[in-house]
Amino acid sequence: MDEALLERYADLIVRFGANVQPGQEVRLLSSVGKQELTRAIATRLYQVGAVFVSVRYGDSHIDRARLECAVDEALGYEPDWIVQMIRDHGTGHGATIGLSGNPWPGLLEGVDPERIARDRVPGRNDDSEPLWSPRALTVIRIMSGRGIADSEYGCDCQASDRARNRQRKNWPGSAPSASRSRPVM
Repeated sequence: MDEALLERYADLIVRFGANVQPGQEVRLLSSVGKQELTRAIATRLYQVGAVFVSVRYGDSHIDRARLECAVDEALGYEPDWIVQMIRDHGTGHGATIGLSGNPWPGLLEGVDPERIARDRVPGRNDDSEPLWSPRALTVIRIMSGRGIADSEYGCDCQASDRARNRQRKNWPGSAPSASRSRPVM
């Protein structure tokens, strides 16, 4: 992705998607393989006045190693300090931006599905007290990468885009349009 497009994408995520305000703390969740976009978003966050940006990178290869090799008690384990950090961030009206999508589709093939199901993300295991309050923070999920879209949605998105563009060209008076979809809750 070229520099100008990357900056525009980061601006869209920060100002429109997360609506980060001056003085706000932000958690930026990403993964190895998305450093370029993560850095652009962090830079934009500071430009709009974020007081602190905490970046956490996940690594799918390490996740696989945990799933295959860790003792059963390690699956779904939540250190108290991580749970407290998430709780404090929410009560402090922080924003969270998460870049999702595995840069290595198919990496977990062959791993026991029961072990995968037991290994939950920290902050989601305690059902008695919600750590994620919609009033306390902004959570935005950004799927990055065309290959990721193809693997997560089981389609050839590039082929779909080409077909859609060919169809638009055949519509009289038509112009390319942008759409914004929201998940159904």
